[in-house]
Amino acid sequence: QVLARVIDRGGAVCLASPRIDVCLELYRRLKEDFSCLIALLHGESEAYFRSPLVIATTHQLLKFYQAFDLLIVDEVDAFPYVDNPMLYHAVESSVKEDATTIFLTATSTDELDKRVQKGELKRLSLPRRFHGNPLTTPQKVWLSDFQKHLQKKKIAPKLLKYIEKQRKTQFPLLIFAAEIQRGEDFAQALQIALPDEKLAFVASTTENRLEIVEQFRRKEITILVTTTILERGVTFPGVDVFVLEANHRLFSRSALVQISGRVGRSMDRPTGQLLFFHDGTTLAMEKAIREMRDMNKEAGL
Repeated sequence: QVLARVIDRGGAVCLASPRIDVCLELYRRLKEDFSCLIALLHGESEAYFRSPLVIATTHQLLKFYQAFDLLIVDEVDAFPYVDNPMLYHAVESSVKEDATTIFLTATSTDELDKRVQKGELKRLSLPRRFHGNPLTTPQKVWLSDFQKHLQKKKIAPKLLKYIEKQRKTQFPLLIFAAEIQRGEDFAQALQIALPDEKLAFVASTTENRLEIVEQFRRKEITILVTTTILERGVTFPGVDVFVLEANHRLFSRSALVQISGRVGRSMDRPTGQLLFFHDGTTLAMEKAIREMRDMNKEAGL
C-alpha cells in the first residue's frame, strides 16, 4: 500500500536490495499487483527506462541522484550492502531531500540498532506473518558422522532416513550446506542414493543459478542443495528445509534465522519441517532459535 500511495500521487518509488535473487523475486510478485511500468535493474538487466516504480540492486542506486520520493531497501543486513560506505552513500544521494527511506530486515545489525538508539531511525516491528501463523522454529537433530560418510561419497544413514521420510510427503526439499565443495559433494552422493529424485545444486558460482531456482519453484526439481546464497529473499511455497552442519562457523545467527524463514511462507502451507543437523550446538544456533521464539511471543503466538 505504501508503494501504491506514493505512485498514485505521482511520486517515484524504488525498491532496492543487495541481492539479485531478491530483486527478481520482487519483480515477479509486483508485476502481478501493479499495472504501471516497472523497471528492473541489475548488472545483467536491460537498460533503464523511466518508470514510476524501479526495482534495483543497491549498486544500481549509484546511477540516481535525488530521484526517488520513497526508497525501500530490503535485506539491509546482506552482503554486499552491509558495511559498504559507497552503497550507504548511494542510498542517501538517490533520494529527494524530503523523501522517505525504509530499511527492511528480519535480522537487524548493530549499526542499525545504534541508529535507532540515537533517534536517527524509527523502529517498527512486524512479528507476525501475513497468514497469522507462528514462525516455524528449528528442531535440532544430532548427526555425528556426516563428514565421515561424505568423504566416502555416501550419505550418513540417519540423515538419509530423514530425507527419504520427507520425500514421501512430496513437498519440495531445500538443503543448506555450509561450503560450496561440501554442498556439491553432498548433492552428487544424494543423487546416487536417490536416483529417482530430480536433484540440483546451486551456489554463487553456478552460472545458470536463476534458471535452476525457477525449475525448483515450478517443482521440476524436487530437492535443491544450496549454500547461503538462497538464505533470503526467495519464496518456495510448501518447502521443507534441512540445514547440514548447522553448527558450522559459517552459519551465523542471522544466516540461520534467514534460512529458517524459508519455511511456512505460503497461505497453502504456513508450516513445514525445519531441521538443524549438528554434532554439537553453537551460540549462533541457540541465539537463532531464541530469536524466532521471541518473535512468536511478541506476535502473541
